[in-house]
Amino acid sequence: MPCDVNYLGEGIDRLVCIDLKSRGIIYPLYEAARSLVNKPLTSTAAKLIVENLKAKEVVIITTGFRLPPLGVQETDGILGAASLAKALRTALNAKPILLIEENSTAVLMAILKSLGEKTTVVLGLPTRKLEEAKEKAEEILDEYSPTALIAIEKAGCNNLGEYHTMKGENVTNFHTKIEAIVEKAWKKGTVTLAIGDGGNEVGMGNIKEVVERIVPYATQCCCPCKSGIASQSKVDLLIPAAISNWGAYGIQTCIAWLTQKPEVLHTSEMEQKMLKTAINVGAIDGLTRKNELSVDGIPMNIHLSFIKLLQAFLHKENLNAKF
Repeated sequence: MPCDVNYLGEGIDRLVCIDLKSRGIIYPLYEAARSLVNKPLTSTAAKLIVENLKAKEVVIITTGFRLPPLGVQETDGILGAASLAKALRTALNAKPILLIEENSTAVLMAILKSLGEKTTVVLGLPTRKLEEAKEKAEEILDEYSPTALIAIEKAGCNNLGEYHTMKGENVTNFHTKIEAIVEKAWKKGTVTLAIGDGGNEVGMGNIKEVVERIVPYATQCCCPCKSGIASQSKVDLLIPAAISNWGAYGIQTCIAWLTQKPEVLHTSEMEQKMLKTAINVGAIDGLTRKNELSVDGIPMNIHLSFIKLLQAFLHKENLNAKF
């Protein structure tokens, strides 16, 4: 029987990085991020959270990727954020504060409601000037003093402060300048983590050289800035995953193992409720850009099977073992 959560993390890392769409980038992104810590990433993230986040302390979870032409919220990231918020409240009695663009708050609140999370705070962020973002960052950090900050599929800016899709489209006007909060939180000693799947999300600055070498449009985008989609922001720990929601669910699984609380696990029932709710309130698949029951081009039934595999890591004998 394994005596270290990192043994569990090895299997979970491999599962959350399965490249079902054969995009060809997640494996080198994962290896680059893994090389910075030389440990499985999902279990390392879980240990950081469990060891640093105490009861009643605030954890900020930020998400939100809005797509052209209308700036509609995608289904990846937002589901993982809601589920992880519920998990941290359940496992550690933490106080999650969720940050997202103002125009996406209704989607996130509806998803949280589908999980029975009626008290979790959701704050809408402005999408206009950088100075506004800096002011909001100071306000939020001063009021809540978070112990940890987690970004999940959160649009990150390039070296010119511009935000892009994986296709190289400029979506700066749709997104808050979240780096103002991430950077200030890091300087204040807040533990910062990020989950992403394409190189254009918060935290991918940790492995920017690899992103620029392997990701299409990383160094030259399709908009007038011509500076690429590679994100420049850095965090304490980056967790690449084939789908960002999966990375969040993988971390939850490790937290369930560490705290010996099976109720922390994400379930197929939760996934169905969240995805159906997201679609009903107007979210779209980030790859197909259709209002359909899928995430990143993968239909719901595949996601449900993935979740069952995650749960299998923590079958009863494993969860109840004395480590």
